Amino acid sequence: MATKNKRISPEELALPSVGVDTHAHLVFADFQNDLEEVLRRAKKCGLKAIGNIYLSSQEFITHHSRINSAEIDVFNVIGIHPHDAQKLGLSELERIKQLLARYEFKAIGEIGLDYHYHYSPPQVQQQVFEAQLELAINLGLPVVIHSREAAEDTLAILNKFQPQDCIFHCFSYNLEVAKKILDKGWFISFSGTLTFKKNISLKQVAAYAPLEMVLLETDCPFLAPHPYRGKRNEPAFTLFTAYELARLKNLDVTQVWSQTGQNAKKVFKIITS
Repeated sequence: MATKNKRISPEELALPSVGVDTHAHLVFADFQNDLEEVLRRAKKCGLKAIGNIYLSSQEFITHHSRINSAEIDVFNVIGIHPHDAQKLGLSELERIKQLLARYEFKAIGEIGLDYHYHYSPPQVQQQVFEAQLELAINLGLPVVIHSREAAEDTLAILNKFQPQDCIFHCFSYNLEVAKKILDKGWFISFSGTLTFKKNISLKQVAAYAPLEMVLLETDCPFLAPHPYRGKRNEPAFTLFTAYELARLKNLDVTQVWSQTGQNAKKVFKIITS
């Protein structure tokens, strides 16, 4: 997609206006100075909607009016990240419940377990994770799962609660774990890491997973795809992941783009304008 001397732009790969970036962090400082331009570019490249993830009640209160743009449909997802489980605790969940009663949110997330950095002890992560699963089930909302180096515990807790709609955001496990998730009827979401040449295990998962159970995301500003790896990620770059997924499945990219967009609209129950 890129020449030796020129990095291809997402505008050159633009697709029909049916795509969805299901996971973005538009409130981060990385987008403080050019958010409207970022959203215009996303729309121009074929995105119909973006799921913005709020990691706390305060983040939502501070930024939600700025994120709601006329350029593109942005839907809200909120939850306590496992890194913040100890810092925010269950008192934060009470504040989130108050927001859920006043505003429209399409999912609870990103929630789950992360045993890589141990910013919060595993037992605390598990407690906060379970409390949020219970809330999501009571409200009939899907859950967006963050799981790193914690597949066994994550699946054990999910099997205990049995949420109907579940999205494994930025999937990073192997095919064996993927099969367990897909067998439950849960979704797997691919980020720009799918385009990394050495990420063979993830490419195997992408080739195997039924297209009807796959979502696309950026997790921006993190995890920019090739050929922008190491740069700031943004919603328009969802295109690069779509093209790689199409290559791995030997499908036309417009089919991948359209079906993953339909999948997102179904699981998040979003109606785009």
